Amino acid sequence: MTKHPKLLYHFTCHLWWRFIKSEGIRFGEVPISRGRLLNFPNLTIDPDPANQEWAGFAGEILSQGDHRVINGVNKRAIRIAVKFPRPNPRLVRWVDLARQTGMGEHVLRRLNDSGGGHMHDWWIFRGTIPPARFHSVKFLDGDQVHPVEQKMIEALKEAFSSRQAIQMCGGA
Repeated sequence: MTKHPKLLYHFTCHLWWRFIKSEGIRFGEVPISRGRLLNFPNLTIDPDPANQEWAGFAGEILSQGDHRVINGVNKRAIRIAVKFPRPNPRLVRWVDLARQTGMGEHVLRRLNDSGGGHMHDWWIFRGTIPPARFHSVKFLDGDQVHPVEQKMIEALKEAFSSRQAIQMCGGA
């Protein structure tokens, strides 16, 4: 049985921090098989933003198949330390969840490699993490928002909840 860590970290951008600080960490992209995602908060035992290679920087050019896109947000801008004082059955290692849901070893290795080779550091919480669990919040970018992300924040000012903001962005 895997020992549950007592302190984990969630990295996010300024765009989503607006909602996280009041609603908690409710969403996240959790790949469980090729082309299939679950929507749960993702966490890591590693507090170093440099090791979160899955999270690009705002303005960074990313390749997606045959085309390139500009990353709109810096998901390494804000680090939220989350306390889990005792084991919680909703907290699971990503690699265990991926294997339980049928992810093949080849896909698992590719995702691990694209994320910097840290899959044993990654955890998933199957639920909402309320702000009361936040041990600390650190703005790692000096609270400097990239112009691309600032435009997105301005466009979503009318959103009252994270769910409404996601719908405005074309999500589920």
